[in-house]
Amino acid sequence: ASTNAWPNGDQGGVRRSIDGGTTWENLIDAYTGRFIMQGGDGYIYAVAWPYPSDESLYRTSDYGDTWEFVTSVPQGNNIFSVAVNTTATPTTIFAGTGQGVLRSTANGAFFDFSNEGIDEGAWILCMDVSDDGIVAAGTTSGYYVSSDNGESWAKGGGAIESDTISALRFYTAPAAGIESNGENSLTMGTSISGEAQLVEAFGDSEYLTSTLLAIFGPAEISGLFLGHLQGLNKKLHGLATFPIGSFGGGYYQSTDGGETFEEITEGLPDNPPIASIDAQNESNKKPGIENLLLYAGLFQGMNGGAKVYYLDQDLVGIDKIIRTGEDIGLLIHPHPFRQEVTIDFQLKEYAISNLAIYNSMGNLVHFEKGMHLSAGSQSLNWQPKELAAGMYYYVLTVGDQNYGGK
Repeated sequence: ASTNAWPNGDQGGVRRSIDGGTTWENLIDAYTGRFIMQGGDGYIYAVAWPYPSDESLYRTSDYGDTWEFVTSVPQGNNIFSVAVNTTATPTTIFAGTGQGVLRSTANGAFFDFSNEGIDEGAWILCMDVSDDGIVAAGTTSGYYVSSDNGESWAKGGGAIESDTISALRFYTAPAAGIESNGENSLTMGTSISGEAQLVEAFGDSEYLTSTLLAIFGPAEISGLFLGHLQGLNKKLHGLATFPIGSFGGGYYQSTDGGETFEEITEGLPDNPPIASIDAQNESNKKPGIENLLLYAGLFQGMNGGAKVYYLDQDLVGIDKIIRTGEDIGLLIHPHPFRQEVTIDFQLKEYAISNLAIYNSMGNLVHFEKGMHLSAGSQSLNWQPKELAAGMYYYVLTVGDQNYGGK
């Protein structure tokens, strides 16, 4: 992990870097810059509180060169979250506040409260919209789901009832499905009795019944992101925790659908106070590989400003459908193997091919790029040499097709 810092002080706002984080410029000065997000509608949304003025929502379509005022809340209220439903016509904008859900069905032209079904007094801390227009709201009194664009809300249950939900994200399973947890899902972070917990609800229950996925100790889950690992054929979970007391802060990642989580802290300070996290992936960096660039924002105290850390990882491709190889007669032998494995297949015509091998955590351990293969029978050999015994996964790219397995 590496770090870059912007100007310190207790003044918040919106900062921008156009040189990979080496330098930062102020775009909006405010007492508090609460959060920033990409809306999926061509805008970046940001909430700032230019005290003593009202806390306000702004958006920009030119990466921060100019900002448009969207709405505000009076003193005594806050905007904690924003979600944008681009499946609605016109686009619907949701703002989660300390007094419930503000909703604009006119792309921000005007807002009204839309709280039918939500407990009175609940703060709307986080929101998200699924690919098919389902809206979810995480609150200080459990979570709520709306299937009618926010007209009404149904309260979720199961593992969590009226607990505080600090983060949530929808996940849409790839068309080919995945080995485990292959349904569309809603993943949520909560803190129960001081223990950070990750829970999931699935589409077959209309996201209204949650089940426990993992427990992370005395902390608050401050950020989530989800993806799909094509080579492992699994869901990717990434989450950040903000410490409660002298320990509990960190970043955790699962590449096996949430069965196990690995804590990744190298380069971070002890007990890192991660306030937010985001990820950027580049599918074209290497054929068959997804480059995952993680960003973590660390709170440095009221007078210490903030720091941004980043972690560059090569993982199996996200959101890429992979083929099993029947159409090219793909055969792996011996299986299992000890010292060497052979991949046999047939090509109908000349093709440029690549071979990537990953370990059980999804990290690249071998890569052969740009093999010019002619039509006919082909055999590729791989020797793990100094690598530890265990499960490995391959992704064979033939032209524009990806094939893979264990």
